[in-house]
Amino acid sequence: YEILNVAVDPRFRRRGLAQTLIRNHQNKFPGTCFLEVRQSNHAARKLYLSLGFGEAGVRPGYYDHPPEAAIVMRRLS
Repeated sequence: YEILNVAVDPRFRRRGLAQTLIRNHQNKFPGTCFLEVRQSNHAARKLYLSLGFGEAGVRPGYYDHPPEAAIVMRRLS
C-alpha cells in the first residue's frame, strides 16, 4: 500500500502526532508500504527512517514549486 499524505497543522507539530498516525496505520494495515518525500524534507525523512522505512529510490523532478526530486521510501513488515 501507499501513504499519500501525512500532514500535521504547524501549531501541533513536534508532539509525536505524525508518528502516532503512521504507527497506528502500520498496525492496522501490515505489509509493504511506500511513500514519497521531498528530498529537502529532512525532518520527514528522519521520522520515516525511525519508523522502519528505508530509501528505495529517487524520482528526479517529481515535485513542482519548487522543482525537486522525491525520495521513494519503503517499509517491509
